[in-house]
Amino acid sequence: QYIFPTVSSYQLLGFLILGDKKDGYSPDDIEFFEDLAQRAATHLSKLLIQEDAIKMLETFKEDSLKEIDAKDNYTYWHTKRVAQYCLMTARNRKVAPLIRKVPSGTWGFELAAELHDIGKKHIPDEILKKKGALSAQEYEIMKTHPEKSTEVIYKYSSCLKKDILMGIIQHHENYDGSGYMKGLAGNAIHLYAHIIHVADAFDAMTSNRSYRSSFSKEVAIAEVRKNRGTQFHPLVTDAFMEEIERSFAKQKVEM
Repeated sequence: QYIFPTVSSYQLLGFLILGDKKDGYSPDDIEFFEDLAQRAATHLSKLLIQEDAIKMLETFKEDSLKEIDAKDNYTYWHTKRVAQYCLMTARNRKVAPLIRKVPSGTWGFELAAELHDIGKKHIPDEILKKKGALSAQEYEIMKTHPEKSTEVIYKYSSCLKKDILMGIIQHHENYDGSGYMKGLAGNAIHLYAHIIHVADAFDAMTSNRSYRSSFSKEVAIAEVRKNRGTQFHPLVTDAFMEEIERSFAKQKVEM
């Protein structure tokens, strides 16, 4: 019987154990299994590092959401609703195949959606919580929140895949290039950001704000449709509308 330890960075991760073989093992066999044990150690080490990174990011996300909740309860619940709309859209038959092609997949998309407004914790309270419309100068400060998000998550950038970062940073870029921070257009904007953008806008319209009452769902739907192909990605808009209308129809039946 042979036992090959799987060791990476001086850490014992397990053993590769060979049972008895009728004709015994040749030197080539032993060399092969030694190499296999090392390959297994390398693979296991990468999985452990990835698992630790995921745990750290989940903790960071929960801590960040608590900070937002303490600073501005509206932003906290807005974030939660946007994440729900995003996941609903990600399951749509038009979008699901595209999400599967993104390396970070649905998990990364959900994380991006829940952290999309993380930069708002660095927006001054007098602007974030203002009971009235923002001035032009205040609006320019509010528009910096995607950039501030990069500052918040900078120390986690080695763990966050590019897909997640782009979803957060680009979620106010418009399909026709008229958005911010960089005036990106079309496919230069990440899929995550396209979906977060339409979900974010819809929830903002259907929520009560300090300076206006919420729009009806019908008005918000009409507004999203009106901006299909300009503010919002056409395919993403169609998928979002399908899921929203399906959800509303279900709610009416249950009532």
